[in-house]
Amino acid sequence: MELQLGDIVELYRFGGDFKKLKVGYALETITANRLDVGLVDWHAIDKLVSLISGGISSLDDLYAAETALRAIVFHDKIQEIRPSIKVQIINPGFANFIYNDSPNPQNRLPLQDSLTSSNHSVMLCGIDHLLGFGPQVDVKEYLSKREESIARKLLEEEEQRKAAGLPQPTFRLDMTIAPIEPVASGKEQFFSDIFLSSEDYINKFLAPLSTSGYAVYLGHPNTRIYYEKMRNYNAGEFFDVLDEHWAKHNHKLRRILDIPIPLFLSIILSRSSSRDSIAAEILFLKEEFSEARSQLWDLFDEADFRIYDTEIASRVLSDIEREAEAVIPHALKAHEFWFPLQFDWLGRAVEFEQLGLLKNAGNFIKTALPNQCIRLDAANITQKSLQSLELRGLLERFLSEQELAKIDANRR
Repeated sequence: MELQLGDIVELYRFGGDFKKLKVGYALETITANRLDVGLVDWHAIDKLVSLISGGISSLDDLYAAETALRAIVFHDKIQEIRPSIKVQIINPGFANFIYNDSPNPQNRLPLQDSLTSSNHSVMLCGIDHLLGFGPQVDVKEYLSKREESIARKLLEEEEQRKAAGLPQPTFRLDMTIAPIEPVASGKEQFFSDIFLSSEDYINKFLAPLSTSGYAVYLGHPNTRIYYEKMRNYNAGEFFDVLDEHWAKHNHKLRRILDIPIPLFLSIILSRSSSRDSIAAEILFLKEEFSEARSQLWDLFDEADFRIYDTEIASRVLSDIEREAEAVIPHALKAHEFWFPLQFDWLGRAVEFEQLGLLKNAGNFIKTALPNQCIRLDAANITQKSLQSLELRGLLERFLSEQELAKIDANRR
């Protein structure tokens, strides 16, 4: 009888001292070039697909879609991160095997061009080693007989231990006597319920990401809240500041806008004629930010990885923050325009470098630019994209009545 993975329903684990084992995964650490790859979770990509194909049901879904959008636009490549489990099949009388399992993603076809342009790949992040049973196994009967066998074996070993005058073992990893405990009714319950409600599982998933040096984009609020408490290498001085000012702007319009829309989703929707055109607009926005994102991550890499003078690093981050703070106010003033120039991470210092006049870049930025801030192309492009944006009725042009009703119901 051939065993199909779909036949595996209930999930179990070895108990006892096996629960003390630290199961997890490792991730390489980088100290440069965050531009190259952004790590984004499966949930965020799923919700961006839902924005295109249908299925949005909450504000959290919109913000998850925004998260995936940022990963695509602000990195050359994206790697999708999924928590995964190794499942060892107990299948008496048949060949046993182990396989990896992870959440089932939505059909990615509506977003395929954007994923292809970002050289999309998937990384499985192991968080546990579990057990499953083949369909021909009567699990209740199997566990009952196993418990009886374990009890007999432990009794025999105890008698032998006492006779030999040996001490009780303090730690023992023996699959033949370890209890088997239920975990979940199936993989869907595990990844949608058990994983997302377990601090231990979430920490196993997030801890390697936190120390990796990569920018990480998490769509699910449960994991995102945990991650914000950890050290991370996201572009907080840019995105967090934009989000704060955008939220204030949306709050002012709360009597006009039924549903607040995340910032970059607003830009994409304002440029799209229908849901079918959203994917193409994402590609256009990614291309529009091609130079700007390079400059943005160069600045963050300098401040976080390469500048050993903390005063200079702090100044670079403060300049990014200052530029981000000005985006929303300037965008709301239609008569004001910024004209982006091409700068490297030293701002105007690059012009002196090309003339052969700059001998020590580090000393120059420390002494010659105390009252100047770096002009950030990413801030310029974002601001210009927002200048002609009309939010009233924007989301209603794209979502169905059922989706809008679900969002409204979930906000109450």
